[in-house]
Amino acid sequence: MSNKLSGIYSALDSGNNKQSLKLCNALLTKKKDENTNIVKVLKAITLIKLGENEEAIKCADEVAFIGHNNETLLSNLNYFYKSVQQGYKMTKVYEASVKAYPKNENLAEGLFLAYAKVRDYKQQQQIILDLQKNFPSHQHSLWYLMTILSMVHDNPSSQLFVGLSQKLAEKLVEEGKIKTSEHLYMYETVLDIQGKTSEHLNLIKGKLGELYNVATERLKILGDLNQKLGNHQEAANNYSEILTKYEPDEWSCYMGYFDNIWSLNDISKIDDAKQFIQNIQSQQTSKHLLRGPLLAEIEIYYRLLTTTTNGNAVANIDGPVFNKFIDLILNYFTKFGTKPVLYSDLKKYLQFIETKKSIEQRKEIMDRIYKLVSLDKDEANHISQLSNYHKLSRVLGLQLEMNIEESTKIIKEILEEYQYNTKKFPLAIESERYPGDDLILICHFLLMDQYEKTKQVSLLLESAAILEFAHSISTKNYQFNLYLLSLYFELGAHQLASNHFKILNIKNIQWDTLGHLVADQFIREPTCFSNAINAFEKSAKFYNENESTADYVAACYQNGCYSKITEIQKFQVKVANSFQKSVYETERQLFNFMLIRFKKLPSANFTASQFVEICKSQISSTDPINFDCSNEVFNAFSFNHDNTIFDKFNPTNTTNSPDSIKQVENQIQGITSLYFENTEKSTLLLQLTYRRQILNILYLISTQSPIDLNQFNQLLISLESTTTKLNSINSHKIDNLTRTSTLNNFKLLNLILNLLKEFNEEKLKQVKELLELINNEINEIVKVLSDNIRESVVLGNSLNSLSRSSRMVVSSFIEPITWFSFIALLVNSALPGKRAKKKEEYHTIIRTELETLVKKLSDDSSNLSNIINEKSLSKLSLTEDHDNNKSTILETLNTQTIAKNVSENSIKSVTELQEYLNSMKTLLTFSINNTNNPTNA
Repeated sequence: MSNKLSGIYSALDSGNNKQSLKLCNALLTKKKDENTNIVKVLKAITLIKLGENEEAIKCADEVAFIGHNNETLLSNLNYFYKSVQQGYKMTKVYEASVKAYPKNENLAEGLFLAYAKVRDYKQQQQIILDLQKNFPSHQHSLWYLMTILSMVHDNPSSQLFVGLSQKLAEKLVEEGKIKTSEHLYMYETVLDIQGKTSEHLNLIKGKLGELYNVATERLKILGDLNQKLGNHQEAANNYSEILTKYEPDEWSCYMGYFDNIWSLNDISKIDDAKQFIQNIQSQQTSKHLLRGPLLAEIEIYYRLLTTTTNGNAVANIDGPVFNKFIDLILNYFTKFGTKPVLYSDLKKYLQFIETKKSIEQRKEIMDRIYKLVSLDKDEANHISQLSNYHKLSRVLGLQLEMNIEESTKIIKEILEEYQYNTKKFPLAIESERYPGDDLILICHFLLMDQYEKTKQVSLLLESAAILEFAHSISTKNYQFNLYLLSLYFELGAHQLASNHFKILNIKNIQWDTLGHLVADQFIREPTCFSNAINAFEKSAKFYNENESTADYVAACYQNGCYSKITEIQKFQVKVANSFQKSVYETERQLFNFMLIRFKKLPSANFTASQFVEICKSQISSTDPINFDCSNEVFNAFSFNHDNTIFDKFNPTNTTNSPDSIKQVENQIQGITSLYFENTEKSTLLLQLTYRRQILNILYLISTQSPIDLNQFNQLLISLESTTTKLNSINSHKIDNLTRTSTLNNFKLLNLILNLLKEFNEEKLKQVKELLELINNEINEIVKVLSDNIRESVVLGNSLNSLSRSSRMVVSSFIEPITWFSFIALLVNSALPGKRAKKKEEYHTIIRTELETLVKKLSDDSSNLSNIINEKSLSKLSLTEDHDNNKSTILETLNTQTIAKNVSENSIKSVTELQEYLNSMKTLLTFSINNTNNPTNA
């Protein structure tokens, strides 16, 4: 590296961007040399780090497309264009370079890989044909086949490419160019796409199948193919060979073996399976005891109890088969009762028992299991066995019917055990979970069971105190953070909830899978606005960086890892089409509209039109995306959120179990979302459509001058259709009122603008009627909100109901009046000023009516603020069932501090909510009182 460049690289590496820019400018003022173009690219990189994106792109574009063969320069250009989300430009960079240096094979390959990164398969095909012609090689032949396969995956119905891929694969086989299992993968994919399972089976049985260096890989493929073809005995033999020779603990192979044995529909084969499993068990030693063989025997008896064989009915639930089934479960607990994985191993079987046996019979089973639990507290495994016992008890449904006394007794016993064991056997490694941590979750679930019945806030505080206590011991157990996050949102202590969310430290793909846990609160709670900004920035960074995974596609081509190319491309598409990504993008822009209003309150000497212009400049700087609401876009969505993040040990008959698109289930349902709240997929898409349509209208009326009334009218028609659909499937009065009122607000603006354009009495009458209707709707909304706040126990998300006090104030009142503030300003700036000499009578009528409505909204903001103040948590007894704020469960629990923290944090939330309402009042007053200068009217 040149000494001239090393200083720039050092400055960039150390984050001294101003120094880097200074060095770049100094070199660029000197005579041009071989490093000039590299310096310009480094200057562009420096500029993006300084936030000067437009200048940076201009600087890079000056040198990018003139043709280069310098690897360092090309690498820096690739880094730069990725950083500004313009990776597609690298195709043009390499096109120019190949044109300038047509004999350079590396540049030609670079062009191919550039198109592979942006998934332009047609150009890929053309470039690889040129590569084969000009630089023929074994690698390029394989690249050609993989390119055609990518085109087939992109368009499976294209018979042309399917046939071409078959011919190319056969040609490679004939020429002996299939030399590794990665090469073979492409041929297998060609056969699978065409449904040629028999040919695929023969291929793997033959000589080419020997390319699999790991025997189990080949056997698993054979087992899968034989099963698809109905060769169940052969498939069973494939899986049994894996289990006996290679992997006796591979559970997927046990399931594959059993699936095929049962498919034979021969009772004698099941007897053989029993003997087969017993033979595997006999080969184990007590020092190396495997779970798989013992669990496999339980699976056999489970299938006998749940499936028919050769026309025979399932085994009698009260007969010897069931008794053997229970004995095997007890034996399994004896062997693995100290293992955390025991619950997940036995969950399916216990849930089956829970649905078939009475509560008395289930209690008898648990009594037998309890006898297997060591009662010696000084034994290290005691706490693990006790933990598993309580988890199994819960999954059998034995805890749901307990009263408060029974629950409290168990919680006290658990906490005493936990305290004793954590002192006796402290964690050797801080990053590990403590063996008894799941007992703490059992305590939480028991308290939530009682809360469901009594709605006593003290139970929430007890649970928070228990979870905080356990978290202080087992600091890396994220389950505690998740449930505390849920509890604190429930209690209205949003900052405490945010603190635990920060501890989770979610990164990268987790913003897509877990971001929905807090998205609703962060967006709609004024006290969470700073957290919302942070969440939006981090999620946006991840989604932007998703394009960087294209580099892995290029690396896979270069290293011959063809099986990973399709996998990575599918990942890219899945993230690019993520529903959560669309939610973030939409809500981020809506949030910007709200934030402008909240943070950019006008000064008294502004006119309405001046403030409108300020708002326009702020909104235009948000760099909006195209908020498409087409069916094509929505049909491509993937729902990637993780519904399994919460550990829970519930029986099958609980009513709050999630499906693939429901909100994450937890005992108090405290974490709720606008998009993920027990809603069907079609409704989720409809809700996103609604939000995007509002955003499109807001953007139109805030940035266009004059407003395109035809476009505005079309947007209103779409919004009205979506509103009608949502209201027809949503029975919640407050939501329907809010949507209808929002629609009518925008209709009012459209009607007034049309009236100002062309006056007639009928339009004026419609304006008056619409103003009266909006007034009535607002009265109803404020009444529902006021009643809700007065009746709420805490200013959080009232459990198991839609009355989520403070969230409702934001989503049902603050959002709509924020949108109305845009409308009021626009109407005010369009009307002649109060002192204008040239104005019509209807101008005065509209202004008077609008002033009346604005005053009402302003007064309503004040009234809601006062009602919230009355219900401030400082005036509530959060510990109403406590004696001097001491825990009723365990004296050492710091419930008093928890109550104090929650109260202080909730008061802060109340204060910030009041501030927001007051800012709305100020803004509304400004929107109608600060008229245009009469000379400009």
